[in-house]
Parts: sequence; structure tokens; C-alpha cells
Amino acid sequence: GYPGLYIAIMAGVEGGAPGYKGFSDEDLQKILHEETCTSEEEGWSLCSKTETAEVWKKHSPNEAVHLIKGFLYFPGIPPEGVVKMIHDLELRKRWDTQFPVIDVLEEHPTHRVVYWLVSMPTPVLNRDIVQYIAEKRDESTNTTYILYSNAPEGIVPHKFGVIRAATILSASIVRPDPTDPLSTRMTVLLQNDAKGLIPKFIANSVSAKAPGQWRDNLYNFYVNVYSNEAGSAV
Repeated sequence: GYPGLYIAIMAGVEGGAPGYKGFSDEDLQKILHEETCTSEEEGWSLCSKTETAEVWKKHSPNEAVHLIKGFLYFPGIPPEGVVKMIHDLELRKRWDTQFPVIDVLEEHPTHRVVYWLVSMPTPVLNRDIVQYIAEKRDESTNTTYILYSNAPEGIVPHKFGVIRAATILSASIVRPDPTDPLSTRMTVLLQNDAKGLIPKFIANSVSAKAPGQWRDNLYNFYVNVYSNEAGSAV
């Protein structure tokens, strides 16, 4: 598992849920700004860097937890494959094992409403989170943008012994590697408040390790399991 990922992180639209504003151009511009910015003046600092994962954190004075940014590399996996691993929640349950429960509560033309139960290490109480998930596609560059937004209270009742976390900012950008269209470069932005009695310095420390672990889980499942299953089904 990788609890840090979801410690750091997890007016209506036509055909959408009441109160959901949709994936706006303003949302997209904010995501793109945070992706490209590494300015110390804006609070960014480098946490770690390997051949497949470069992780940054941003101190946000108005938020309890850092914004985490990961630049992830998936050699030999095309963007469509990475998007499928993320979007197909039945597949995701198999490699993203931090979640004992992933339920799609609503499907709309513009978005989905998804409930996630997050398994936490003992003695920490489990968390859950309810999110709107929306996607945008740029066909000209084969780029997929995924935005995760906090859903309002009342969609799912609180469960005994489970603490409801909250999404501050969470997004993914999936695009081809500029030198190899059959490999993928992905940016993840993660800022979720786990709430409860987890010291923030622990949450921030663990969360900085999460993007690389998440990347390895997806990559290893795709290469060692999914590609073999897909090949045998042909």
C-alpha cells in the first residue's frame, strides 16, 4: 500500500450532479501552472529524483498539508495503457490495493462520483473519500487530463470507525514521452487532507514517497500481469 498518496492527496452541469461545476478552463490552467512551476518563491522544493520518478513538494501556508507533485515515467507503456489502468476501476482494484472498496456511485456524461475506502496501517483509523472525477482530452497531443474534486457532504453517510478525508487539489496529466510515443510521461498533483489525529509532519513526510511507489505498482502490474493477460486473450 501507499497511505501517503491519500494522506497527501485522494451550479450544475447539464447531465451532471447538482452543485458540481465541472472541469473548467480555470481548473485546467491551475493544473498546468502547478505542473510547470518549480519556483522557490511559490514554495516549491525538490524531494527526490530517480530515473522514473521526480517528486516535488509545495508548502501551502493556508493548508495543513503540502501539495505534492510527481513527474513519472512509464517506459514501454503507451499513454492509452496508463489511462486505462487509472480509469478502469475494476483493473485499478487489482493493482491499487490500498483501497478495499472502490464504488462508482454515479455516472454522468461529464464525470463520475466515486467512493474510496482507504486502508491505513494499524493503529491509524481507515479513511474514506468521495470525489467527483472528470476528464479532458486533447486529441492533437494525445494528452489526458484527470481532475479529482471533493464531493459535498451527504452523498455518502459517514461510517463508524472511518474518518472522512478531503480533497484539496488532485489531478493527473498523461501524455506521450516526447522521444517515444509508445512510452508515457505523467504528472500527478496530490493534496488530500486525511483529517483526524495524524501529525501533519508525518503526513507530509510519507506523502513525498508516495508517487514513486504508486508509479511502481501501476508499472509492475501492467508489465507483469495485464500485458500477459491481454496477449493471451488475442
